[in-house]
Formats: sequence, C-alpha cells, structure tokens
Amino acid sequence: MSATELIDRLADQASRAVDTHELVALVQAAVAIPSITLDEAAIAAWALAEVGDSSWEEAGLIPISGEDGRANVFATAGLVGGRSLLLAGHLDTVHADGWAEQWAGTSRESPYGAAIVDGEIWGRGVADQKAGICMIIEALRAIRRSGMRPAGRVTALFVADEESGQPGSGISAGMRASVERFRSGARR
Repeated sequence: MSATELIDRLADQASRAVDTHELVALVQAAVAIPSITLDEAAIAAWALAEVGDSSWEEAGLIPISGEDGRANVFATAGLVGGRSLLLAGHLDTVHADGWAEQWAGTSRESPYGAAIVDGEIWGRGVADQKAGICMIIEALRAIRRSGMRPAGRVTALFVADEESGQPGSGISAGMRASVERFRSGARR
C-alpha cells in the first residue's frame, strides 16, 4: 500500500468515526450559551469541560492578563516532537441586538435557541465560530474513537475577544495574550 493510500484509508477511518448527532448537540449546546465579547466566561468554562474528556491529554484555562475573569482555553493531544498543528477559534460572538425582532414569531426567534430549520442550525455564533470550535472538539474525539492517535502534537486554542462592535472590544485580547506567551517561551 502506498503512503497516499494509507493516508486515505486512515482519513476515511477517522471520518466514519465522526458522530454527527453528537456534533449537532455540541453546536446547539454552544449556541445556547450567550458569549458576547467581554462576557466569554461561561462559554470558556463549557469549552474547557468539553476538551477535558479523554480525547485530549491536557487542557486548561489561560487567564488574559489585565482582563478580569477572561481566559483562553487550550487543549493538547498527540506526540511531542514531529510536526505540530494548531487549531484556533474564538469564543465570543457579536451582540444579538435586533435578532428577536427580525425573527419574531418563528422558530428562529431566540438567538440562543439553536433551532434546526431546513437542516440548518440557527443561532448567534453558529457560523462565527461556535460550529468551528465544536468541529475541532469532535474531530479529536473521532480520531480517538477510530483507535488512532495524532502522530504529532495537536493543540486547540480558543481565544476571547475576536469580535468588535461592543464598547471596549475588538482588541484581540485573547490572541494577543497567546502570542505574548508564545514569544516568552511559555509551553502553552
């Protein structure tokens, strides 16, 4: 078997291990948590609990210096050495002002309801970026369920404060804190 064929076989094996029902449930749970920029503590706690399962070898919160109570979430898995992969996303969403009025009287009315309409999940942050975070979480779970382990180091980093539009927001506090830690030689 060629290397390409082996990679294709392993990718197919991991893909079959994705639990789509669990992925939808994860997205709906994430959307149900309001996480407007500057108020990401609840979604950070939820994300930490989700990466705290056996799919990841290490997980934790990294407080953002000078940002009272705000933190990034990290998780790592796989072998140290070899190649590494960073999968990053942001925890915050823009405000939901006007959402309920726009969708009044429909199943989409609540920005945190995560209603499924015509096969799509509707709610604040689904596309930007809660579904992406959930896909990262489920991808590592699927790899573990398939009996595999990453050949290199995989790190998930979910940062606070990517969005703008709220007073005092949009300064990328979470990403700035992560870059500063990396430059200082911190392991995570």
